[in-house]
Amino acid sequence: MATVLKRKSMGLANVSRQSLARIYFIHRWIAAGRYPNVAILAEHLEVSQRTVERDIQLLRDFFGAPIVYDTWHRGYRYEKTFSLPPLQLTEGEFLTIYLGQRLLSQFGGTPFGQILRNALAKLKAMLPETVSIDLECLERDISFGIEPLRGDTEQLVAVYGDLLMAIQERHSVQIIYYTASRDAVTERLIDPYHLRFFRGAWYVIAYCHYRREIRFFALDRIRQWSAGG
Repeated sequence: MATVLKRKSMGLANVSRQSLARIYFIHRWIAAGRYPNVAILAEHLEVSQRTVERDIQLLRDFFGAPIVYDTWHRGYRYEKTFSLPPLQLTEGEFLTIYLGQRLLSQFGGTPFGQILRNALAKLKAMLPETVSIDLECLERDISFGIEPLRGDTEQLVAVYGDLLMAIQERHSVQIIYYTASRDAVTERLIDPYHLRFFRGAWYVIAYCHYRREIRFFALDRIRQWSAGG
């Protein structure tokens, strides 16, 4: 039966779970023969080099990892085969991974989708390969009233990013918009104020110079657009 790592039993009660997650990430890179050095690890983990050095020291001192620095490859390696016991995850950490996967389907059409995707990939990369998630159980116990994302993802990413920039910089935007109720295409000058996700679609709340009032415009119905400045 595999040993499960518990901080108290290993004398690591004062070591944060963030530090343990980084240690597992470092271990996997070294064990995979990638010869990581402190600078590379710090960049991927988005922490200081000093933090990485402390994590490597913990890996040596508490886990007995046979780490040596390879001058030829300019990175760390193991002198002999070494493995870590599985890291025990909390229910909240399992749920975080699950929620991240679900949210990706809704935010895939925004710049936040890539940020979320990167964060989820980083979290998974820090986990031991033996960790598995019972998604079927979570699907049974948890449900979301969120409809599938409407529209072409690539087009949504582009228009979302430009509209968000226009909101932040207080720019007007010229759009060619399709109105489904009238099956008509019109050209509008809008002042975007806010982006909102509602029932599977992204909308921009904006002042419409054509109608001279505040309107909601579905991003997937914007055919063309350009910043007015």
